[in-house]
This record gives sequence, structure tokens and C-alpha cells, in this order.
Amino acid sequence: MAAVSKRKPSFAKLAISATEKLTTRRMTLTARNLQLPGDTSDTKQEEKPKIKMENTFKMIPDEDKRFSTAKAKKEIHNIFQNYLGDMAYDSARCSELCLDLSVLVKNKMKELAFPRYKFICNVIMGQCNEQGLETASRSIWDPKTDNFTYYVYNNSSLYAIGIVHAVYFE
Repeated sequence: MAAVSKRKPSFAKLAISATEKLTTRRMTLTARNLQLPGDTSDTKQEEKPKIKMENTFKMIPDEDKRFSTAKAKKEIHNIFQNYLGDMAYDSARCSELCLDLSVLVKNKMKELAFPRYKFICNVIMGQCNEQGLETASRSIWDPKTDNFTYYVYNNSSLYAIGIVHAVYFE
């Protein structure tokens, strides 16, 4: 019984400190919304009209709007040729380049305008040094609507693999 009575004040202190933290957090949020006395900006912001769109309930893409693996592979090829060229392998540079190339590939896939598709882009780079490499990926998706493509780039000192998964968003 004595142990229980000792715990109660400590829990009370924790509860008080938690509520104090919440109030200070709320104050910071409201302080951002307040205007300074010298601020001459309009207090009323123009409200954009809300557009209500009807649900389409499309479960499959239109035939001409499906993800094209040939177009995607061509674009990955172009990006890799432009950015890698005859570049020599450098571990520090390649780690940054993997991130940059994956973002470039993802943005290019979005420009190709495959509506309602979400893209997952991976780039793997390594040094060519008479070794082997196996990669694998697994996913749960609908084979009727979802697809993937990849491109393998090689030069004398490095290899790069670009993989794009296109998942149809219903």
C-alpha cells in the first residue's frame, strides 16, 4: 500500500508537465497566426472555391493510358546516358548520384503522363570489378493494371540499374 501512495504524486507531476507542454505548443501555433502591428497585409485571405468532383470508380486504366514499359525504358536509358556517360566509379559520388537519378527518373515518369499511376523508382550503382550481382523485388499488385520496367547501364568502371514500378491508383 505504501508503494502505491508514493507513486500517485509522481504521476500527478507527469500529468501536469504533459499539460504544460501542450499549452506551450498551442501558444506557438496561435502565435504564428497573429499579425504584427506593422504588418499591412490583408487579414482576409481570398478563399478559393472548393471544386467537388464526382468519383469515377475506375478500376482499370484506359487502353491508351496504360503504363508503357518501352517508353519508360527509353527514358531511363536517356537519363543514364546523359548523367553517367563515361564516368569513373567513385563511392561518395555514386551514393549521391543514386538519389539524384532516382528523383530524375521519377519526375520523368510523371511527365510521361500516365494518369492515376504512382511510381516507385530505385537506382542501384556499383563498381565493375569482376563480381556478380543478383537483385530481386517482390510486391503485391494487380497484374492487369500494374507493371514495372528496368534498365541496366554498364561502362568500364561502373554499372547502374534503374527500376521503375508503376502501380495503378484506383
